[in-house]
Amino acid sequence: MASLLGASCRKDCDPAPTPAVVAEPAQAATLNVNFEYAGSPEARSVSYVADEPSAELLPDRLIITISGGGGSSGPADRVGFALARSRQKPGLTGTYTLASQPDASQGDAQVMFIRFTPSTNTANNTVSGNQNQLSGSLTITAYDAARQLVSGTYEVKAAGLRDVFSFRNYADYNPDARREGNLRVHGSFTELRLRP
Repeated sequence: MASLLGASCRKDCDPAPTPAVVAEPAQAATLNVNFEYAGSPEARSVSYVADEPSAELLPDRLIITISGGGGSSGPADRVGFALARSRQKPGLTGTYTLASQPDASQGDAQVMFIRFTPSTNTANNTVSGNQNQLSGSLTITAYDAARQLVSGTYEVKAAGLRDVFSFRNYADYNPDARREGNLRVHGSFTELRLRP
């Protein structure tokens, strides 16, 4: 009888295997906007921990969108990338050039940066490879196909732009008097979950 109890106890006392714990994805991103004024040491900048960064892997392209700021009291910034399937590297990781003028078809990734204003009387400031000469890249540093997560960095530069920190009134038909300078938008994204 004692041996039956002992055997029973040994069987019941063995610890159950602990299931593997999978960490939740970071779902984090940063967005930094810098504008250096031409002929001056003056510059303006703003940095964000992005609000709800997103990534979508569609049948024909990968889309990554990173936004920051906003609310009813101030401007907001957003940068978006579209990477056609035909331009994607095997395993998705790698560095991708940006589409740019004078021939936007030469770059790997389409990019658009928008600085929004809460005012309904002013125009948003938009910079894209379809209208501006850009340099920089989108780099995908990690792709977890099983968990559908993507991480990486980005940098977008444009020279000779009008001040993106200043907004123009729609009714202003005078020549654009905003100061010129150079724009740099850069940041990183970590473990963005790819939505289908």
